[in-house]
Parts: sequence; C-alpha cells; structure tokens
Amino acid sequence: MGQAWPVAGLGRSHSVNALLQEGLLRTQQAEQPFQAILFEFQELDQAFRISYAVGFPSDHVERVRDVLVFRVGDERGFVGLVAETRRALYLPECTSEPRWITKGPTQSAYFVPVVVGDDVPFVLSVASPLRDGIDSQTRAI
Repeated sequence: MGQAWPVAGLGRSHSVNALLQEGLLRTQQAEQPFQAILFEFQELDQAFRISYAVGFPSDHVERVRDVLVFRVGDERGFVGLVAETRRALYLPECTSEPRWITKGPTQSAYFVPVVVGDDVPFVLSVASPLRDGIDSQTRAI
C-alpha cells in the first residue's frame, strides 16, 4: 500500500473539485485512459458516497450512485478499507480481487484516502481499462 494524500491546512469547505481537478490533470498528462470517482464521507449516514465522477456516462453514475456506498472498514469494496487504513492501494488486476464489486471495463484501480487533520473526508478512486494500467508516475501524484 502507498501513502495517503494529506491535505495540510485545509478544512472540509476547501474546493475539493480543485484538488480533484489538479490530480486528474496530472493523470491526463500520463496519456492513459482513466475514470475517476471522488467518494465523500457523509456524516448523516456515516458512509462514503459518490461526490464527483469523471470519465463515465452520466446515466452510469446515476445507476450506481446508491450501490457504491461504503462505510469505514467495509468488507466489500476498497473505499472503506483505504479510509480505515489511511493508506493508498493499487490493484493492477482488480477483477481478480474478491472485494471487487463492479462489472465493466475496469481492469486496474488505485484508491487514495484524502486525509484532512484526523479525518478522511474523501477517497479518490482512479480506474483504467488496462491491466496494470496506472503507472508509478501517475500513482506518485
């Protein structure tokens, strides 16, 4: 596992879209096909839900919005796991992982917890349709 994405001196009101866009711009510079989802922790139900998505048809995001909901420490999916461990996780061949829950073209995925102080208010998921499709330069962002 890798490191978390620490965000020093930022409150939850800081523009998360700006942070995500910066990361996505760097990812695009790697000239690799990708999709990304930003999961935001919702205090009301103590769960991570889709806040922002890039690279997906809008109808797809709406179809999975209520399915892709994760709690810290969940045994299904990886969002809750990386939130709990506060460590990034790269899956070069995610479809072979028992925790993987979605079907589709994704072959590799990278999950990064965004740490603000003592909290993990966001988890960023970047996916590629290629096996081992997220190179070390992109993961270093």
